[in-house]
Amino acid sequence: MKATRGPAVLKTLLGSCVSACVYDPETGAGGMNHFSLPGVSDAGTCARYGAHAMELLVTAVMKQGGDRSRLRAKVFGGAKVLDLSSERLNVGSKNAAFVIQYLSDEGIPVTGQCLGGTSGLLVRFDPHTGRARVKPLAGRELTGVVKSEETFGRDLLDRVAAPPDDRITMF
Repeated sequence: MKATRGPAVLKTLLGSCVSACVYDPETGAGGMNHFSLPGVSDAGTCARYGAHAMELLVTAVMKQGGDRSRLRAKVFGGAKVLDLSSERLNVGSKNAAFVIQYLSDEGIPVTGQCLGGTSGLLVRFDPHTGRARVKPLAGRELTGVVKSEETFGRDLLDRVAAPPDDRITMF
């Protein structure tokens, strides 16, 4: 998390993580966070979790001179970077839903977003203007790896299921 007032460029790389960029268009105060998991930690405050990361960001922007009533946000990330069939395991979509709900609950309007998808993002944010630039990263082609792993697994099961007759008897 980083907050500043005046000209700056903040950047981060995202996959299933989410970054919120919060700014006050009148004072030029703004900042960016980057969190890995939605909600709160059972172990107390931890900036890897969305609730704490968002609280830290909003507080830091206000300490730089931002007025809570004027705060605006842009949100990025939440990609499904692994080809998992279970939506229950899709942490990216949970992160995206969390940040949208959090900002709505706090009354901070979202003025721009790039959430979801299947590839990572490089985000550059100018906190003093609220301008954000997003560049999609080349997605990793996992189909060859997945196919290789499936073939290996089948071959291994065939070997285990039908061991050779070595004329050894176990008692």
